[in-house]
Amino acid sequence: MTPAREPVVVAIPSKGGTLEEVLRRLADVGWMDPDLAENVLSITGSDKSRIKREAARGEQSSKREVFQRLQDYVGSADALIREAASCLRVDLDSARPRRPARIIFDSLETTVLDHPVILKGTEHEIAPTYLRKHKVDLSLTAYDAFHNSLMDALDDRSVRNWREMGVHIIPRNTDVRVLGSMGLGDYLGHFILVPEALLGPFRALGSADPVWTGTDQDPKSRLLEGAEVLIDPQYQEVYDAILNRDRERVRFLCSTGPIEQECVERGLVGCYIVRTGTTVLATPGLHVVGRELVTSETIIATNIERAQAHPFIHELVHTLDLPDFRQEGDWRVHLSRVLRERHIYPHAGARARRRPARRRRGEARRREST
Repeated sequence: MTPAREPVVVAIPSKGGTLEEVLRRLADVGWMDPDLAENVLSITGSDKSRIKREAARGEQSSKREVFQRLQDYVGSADALIREAASCLRVDLDSARPRRPARIIFDSLETTVLDHPVILKGTEHEIAPTYLRKHKVDLSLTAYDAFHNSLMDALDDRSVRNWREMGVHIIPRNTDVRVLGSMGLGDYLGHFILVPEALLGPFRALGSADPVWTGTDQDPKSRLLEGAEVLIDPQYQEVYDAILNRDRERVRFLCSTGPIEQECVERGLVGCYIVRTGTTVLATPGLHVVGRELVTSETIIATNIERAQAHPFIHELVHTLDLPDFRQEGDWRVHLSRVLRERHIYPHAGARARRRPARRRRGEARRREST
């Protein structure tokens, strides 16, 4: 009797736009059936739309109602929908009681190159911890969670992206290794958010350097002296390091609600995630100041000890065909264009990159005319 082969356990996002990006990439490279991926995303996407509709009406489905919705999918006459529903579960976030119950990705057993693989949906902030504790072998999750959970393994805690982390990680302090970007282009940043009532001093700085340094040489950072800043508590250590808070320049206030809305309602500065800018635009009176403190995207990471003991992990990574390119500059340009006057002194490259783009379009028109 042939012994069962040990599966490779892979952490992937459990919800949101990143889940969509990851599942479609995995379907493209043969990790899962494309129709199954689309049915999973159809169910989670429909549930996400339901949450938005209810929020607009000031409503919220009960947990029992959300469970019933998932059970309706499980009992569907369509075999693919039933299979997709079996990969899902209802998320009950007890730490954030104001968050609505939602349908999220749970797990899927699949086969890649005739080897068993388990895709495990995780909250991105716990995926690196699972990797350190050998609960998963690979992680396809966001960089900022790795920064947050590997502070003790960095010789410079103020790194701002996965490339810098690769240079400053202390190998003897952790078995986690970041292998690269998934190349999904799903960039997001942790930005300083400022309500209109507090914006005057920042505007008065004129064309200030967009980078936050947390030093006396940065006039933006000096404006935070003594300020209260709303944050998601899971990122406090990261913000401490980048804003140099060991000098008690800033007082952080932990929030479990929608920080963007709280900034305006309470008249406080905040630091939170911005990806497309739509939430900022939907919050009247809220502005983004400067460049992001941390640049995040979906990365692939492994536990090097497990990878050495389980050779198939390397083969599995190879199938992903990780790209070697950068698009974060284009993302910053796009974000600044979306936010317009809501972005105070955006990334220095934003304006500089527009002129060449116009020249390229002009050259293309001239080629077409000839």
